[in-house]
Amino acid sequence: MTRRPTVVDPPSRLASLDVFRGLVMLVLIPDTYGGFSFYAMAARDPDNPIWGFLARLFTHAQWSGCTIWDLVMPAFLFTIGVAIPYSYSARKDRGDSDAWIFTHAVLRALALLILGVELQLSIHTVGDIVWPFVILALGLPLPALVAGLFRQSGSRGGHAFELAWWGAVLAASALRLDRHVGDLRVIALHDILPQVGLGYVFVFALSRYSVRTRALASVGILFAYWLAFLLFPSPGSGFDPRAAGLAPGDQVFTGYFAHWNKNTNLAASFDRWLLNLFPTAKTYVSNEHGYQTLNFIPSIVTMLFGTVAGDHLRRALPRERIRNGLLGAGGLAVFGGVILGWIACPIVKSIWTPSWTVFSAGVVTLALGGLYHAVDVRGARARSDRASRAWTLPFVVAGRNPILLYMLALHYRWWIVEVWRRGFGRALFAGYWGPLLESVACGLSLWLVACAAYRLRIFIRI
Repeated sequence: MTRRPTVVDPPSRLASLDVFRGLVMLVLIPDTYGGFSFYAMAARDPDNPIWGFLARLFTHAQWSGCTIWDLVMPAFLFTIGVAIPYSYSARKDRGDSDAWIFTHAVLRALALLILGVELQLSIHTVGDIVWPFVILALGLPLPALVAGLFRQSGSRGGHAFELAWWGAVLAASALRLDRHVGDLRVIALHDILPQVGLGYVFVFALSRYSVRTRALASVGILFAYWLAFLLFPSPGSGFDPRAAGLAPGDQVFTGYFAHWNKNTNLAASFDRWLLNLFPTAKTYVSNEHGYQTLNFIPSIVTMLFGTVAGDHLRRALPRERIRNGLLGAGGLAVFGGVILGWIACPIVKSIWTPSWTVFSAGVVTLALGGLYHAVDVRGARARSDRASRAWTLPFVVAGRNPILLYMLALHYRWWIVEVWRRGFGRALFAGYWGPLLESVACGLSLWLVACAAYRLRIFIRI
């Protein structure tokens, strides 16, 4: 007997999305430079093939290609896009106008951009330790709660209070950055949070249009970005790669694909102009890994793909059809990205080439589709929903506070390590297994922080 698919109303919160986001965070937070410090283990024991294999999987590809670690940032951006339709719907249900929702999107983008740069400052004073938490506090529900009290009393002052709260914190943070920007060697606008901040408003604005319009906008963005790289002149035949920061063994394309070589492309030239406008401590020449600020332009498309997936997940359709739609779209995108990687431009995460944009979006869509099947399709059929979803709790806990965990892992790892050393001895991480144990300890500590926040119902949503 054929099982009849069940049509469900759009959920207010998607369990598989929290699981997916949590999985990404649990890969990222043990060591933000490479999952579980496998790269450090490989450097410590270069003759061990296991560490070498794991290091290649959990660090970035040297230039073209794809590793597990390369997919962390696309997955993070994609889930931000998926969450936009849910966030918009929740705010509309709360009675917010489109104008206010858009204003909040602008404020959120500024907060992420400023926080991303703030996390690049070194820690010298108590203020340096505390200030990132001041910015993060914008994501606490206090302003929204006060706004709700105003609405219940019939007053219109709620949004004014929320705007004043955000404006004061952002203005103070901008003044602080202006005072300390000279301490930075360079402003890394290619990092995750600045990239989201630079592109979020465009994504949010486009998310209110039809899927067809978003698809056309995505094609237009990627084509314009591809054409701009193609028209930018590549170095001549006598060019010395070392002058652009290329190391021996780095991949260098010849012919048509040379327009997408490391540190000699359009985006690299743009950064040599832009980043030297800031009064930083060092003149910017090139990035060691070839990351560029303009990556945020094709990253907009990654997030737009996420908004389309979010709309699809919210449709009142049988779960099986939703799952099949995700898997089908993901498979087509992977295939399309590979084809583009052969004929249009190389698949390079470091400069977010159009082929990489399509390919990586396809992979993360497949991953989300697989988790949707495991959590929302099979889980819904299980006799005991509680038992069937017990395995998801560790991931859900991490997925509900991703920005908090990322900030702690990036900026405060030193403090976590120091606590473990004081508790278990200075030599705790000094032995052969030291880098791996340190990453496990940091990941476990941050998960416990996320667990405490989850139990206390503290969810930071910038």
